[in-house]
Amino acid sequence: MALLLKEITDAPTLEEAREALGHGVEELSKRYPEVARMLEEEEGEEILSVYALPKGHRKRMRSTNMLQGGGLRRCGAGRGG
Repeated sequence: MALLLKEITDAPTLEEAREALGHGVEELSKRYPEVARMLEEEEGEEILSVYALPKGHRKRMRSTNMLQGGGLRRCGAGRGG
């Protein structure tokens, strides 16, 4: 799970991040369909919101920690998933 999030947040452009998110949703739907649904419908856009910031500020703002208290943890996939 952490590798998937890193792939999304490390993408150099919003378009590439959206592509990584789509791939991640597809992969997660096999084992964690509820998590995949949440990424697709809710959490995914929140993760991608970092791309609205100026490029120089993104590195400090993008983090998987933003999900630890959020929806993915409710599904049990936020840690070690």
